Amino acid sequence: MAIIRAMHTLSVLALAVFFLAAPLAAAPAAVAPPHAAEPAATPAGAVAPVLSVAVSNPLFAPRPRETIALAIADLAKLAPGFDAKKVIVTDAAGKEILSQLVDMDGDETADEIVFQTDLGAKETKTFKVRAGERHPAARDDYKAFGRFVRERHDDFAWENDLVAHRVYGPDLETCAKEPLTSSGVDTWVKRVSKLVVNDWYMTDNYHQDVGEGADFYAVGKSRGLGGVGIGGVGIGGAGHRRARGRGFVLARYRFAAIAECYGRRRPRLR
Repeated sequence: MAIIRAMHTLSVLALAVFFLAAPLAAAPAAVAPPHAAEPAATPAGAVAPVLSVAVSNPLFAPRPRETIALAIADLAKLAPGFDAKKVIVTDAAGKEILSQLVDMDGDETADEIVFQTDLGAKETKTFKVRAGERHPAARDDYKAFGRFVRERHDDFAWENDLVAHRVYGPDLETCAKEPLTSSGVDTWVKRVSKLVVNDWYMTDNYHQDVGEGADFYAVGKSRGLGGVGIGGVGIGGAGHRRARGRGFVLARYRFAAIAECYGRRRPRLR
């Protein structure tokens, strides 16, 4: 399913989980259940099944960079002893496709194999999950990133190759220069596809566009791109209190942030 849920608002007093991947599609691509195809010989001489996966686009419009997620639990049912660290994904021609192992629950064990493909209108493609050596990806292959930015008053920032966002942390509320309590989501406009969050924080000049884009959005006490509010009234909560996520990823970035509805003090309605 191709998603960019990074534009969702933070839930009130709840765990807000964000996914950052390909642009939002109108409907999810249909992924047929994997099935075992012809066996493949492993270097040790044992026989490991090759799993075949069919992906269909039901729309009359093309869907570029569609993100496909395969549950490892489903693959293991077809191939007992399935080891995600020892498999690769290939296209119909047998060419290896860049894939990512995703740990969904933080237990240091992969739960999904994720990869991307371009689908034409009403097109179906077939992929194979087969035994193979996984290789480290090149730096330019990483399309999403996020991190806790302690040096900038506890911001939490995330991006893909199209756009970047951040939410504000508790340290900003007591900043001597410009204190701010806001659950608003900030947006950074990008002119380039490369990852910029680390560079922009390092130069500390992200309000100036020097050719890569900039932070043009003055969020202040507004909800920004989205945040906690009450019945349409411009009263919101504090920034995130806890956040966690993983660094560079190839296709899908997942993180969680917990926000307080009213921070330390509940404002009065006027």
